[in-house]
Amino acid sequence: MSWPLLLHFLFFSIALLALSKGADYFVTYSSRMAKRFGISDMVVGLTITSIGTSLPELAASISAAFKDHTPVIIGNVVGSNIANIGLILGLAAMIHPFFTEKKLHFRDSMVMLGSTVLFLLFTWNGSFELWEGLVFLILYAAYMVQIIKSDRDPNQPGGLEDKHKLPFIWKPFLWEAFVTALSCLAVGFGANYLINEAIVLSQQMGVSESVIGLTLIAVGTSLPELLVSVSSVRQGKAEMVIGNILGSNIANLLLILGASSMINVLQVSKSDVLIMTPIMILFTLLGVGFIFSKRDIAKVQGGFLMALYSGFVVLAFFQGWS
Repeated sequence: MSWPLLLHFLFFSIALLALSKGADYFVTYSSRMAKRFGISDMVVGLTITSIGTSLPELAASISAAFKDHTPVIIGNVVGSNIANIGLILGLAAMIHPFFTEKKLHFRDSMVMLGSTVLFLLFTWNGSFELWEGLVFLILYAAYMVQIIKSDRDPNQPGGLEDKHKLPFIWKPFLWEAFVTALSCLAVGFGANYLINEAIVLSQQMGVSESVIGLTLIAVGTSLPELLVSVSSVRQGKAEMVIGNILGSNIANLLLILGASSMINVLQVSKSDVLIMTPIMILFTLLGVGFIFSKRDIAKVQGGFLMALYSGFVVLAFFQGWS
């Protein structure tokens, strides 16, 4: 490997670190601010946390849309959703087998599955246009409204009455607002340089921009989900692992693709439509199947998902070089 290529990998890693840490601080401090307004743990988790852990993907995709590198966006979203199930759910199960409460995740699983199929239908013609993105944004807004409504109703699965409200004190609130603003700047800086370095790497490695999005950017921007899930499963919080993955995958499709298409028409390659998106649907079906299985999601299932993910990465690079 040449020195210039190593240098660009270093710059890519620095940009990724700024992006990931910025998203981490955003989730931590914006969640504290939300708690001061009496917003419940469930709503914070399914809105701020799921959007916050998807913030690297969102920022990177918007940056790519402005720079007219839309294949990176498609690769990023498809690759991130596959990584969330194949790598993150697989690794979590390998660390500690867990069982999930099916009722809590039925709605979110169906939204994720429906969004994935709708994405395939919308991109079948080789592009994802503004009106299709608008449909996705409307669906995401409706999904958020449904989450808030179910949170207010304690009889709904996942509805919570206990708000765990933090006292509203000006000094810590202003500090939280300041750190949140700084974290947004770090995310913006990291996303801009991440895309710049990703394009250079794709050129120097001789692979397509879509492959860089499917692999390097997808895994890199999925680090927040990975860290949250590993921490949660070690604490025995299985529902947080599943909720994090489902919420992130839904945000990746409906929010990130929707927002990016408001800036630029997203071009979708033939291999993405015919190969990568069906693979994403396969991983989605496997994830939903394991969630609703009567058995624990154990090391066998985790190892199977990680082996499939490894095969996907090899296939992605093979397609990119062919």
